[in-house]
Amino acid sequence: TLIHLFSVPSHGCQPMMPDDVNVVARRAPISLFGAGLIEAIPDETIRAAEDVHDRNGDGVTGRAAIISDVVTGDARVGRFGWKAQHATLLAFGADAYRNEMGITNDVFAAESAHGITEDQFRRCDPRPEPEDVRDPRTGRRGIDNFESFMKFLAPVERAAVGDVERDGERLFLAIGCAAC
Repeated sequence: TLIHLFSVPSHGCQPMMPDDVNVVARRAPISLFGAGLIEAIPDETIRAAEDVHDRNGDGVTGRAAIISDVVTGDARVGRFGWKAQHATLLAFGADAYRNEMGITNDVFAAESAHGITEDQFRRCDPRPEPEDVRDPRTGRRGIDNFESFMKFLAPVERAAVGDVERDGERLFLAIGCAAC
């Protein structure tokens, strides 16, 4: 569960870290560069690369995470999120809207505010759910615009390649990392 350290504006409904918490992990955000290219890979292509028993002997084993897509309900290959829990950028963005930004939407309509009572919540959040609604002019929600942003955000260009970089590539291949 995410605990938000700060919220805007100051409103008396800031969730507090529970007294019995004894493990806290700080996270760095997942990079979004090139995410649209990852989304474009067909599920069948990812499933075809599964190698649970390392049959090809490259030292890499694994299988795709099969999840229920929260948008369609279909069984899909998960590819976004810390645990590959989302199949599409729309679902991933809708989750971030609610969990990281506190903006409910029609994919994740329930608030997520641990440590806040229902009474406090009614006083502090008078806006009805979902908070992210379709713009009457465009028919798009904020999560639709965020999905488009992520989908079309190009990968970062590769820097110049010199001897040091070529040595690194050779080492990367030699120790088997390229198989991943």
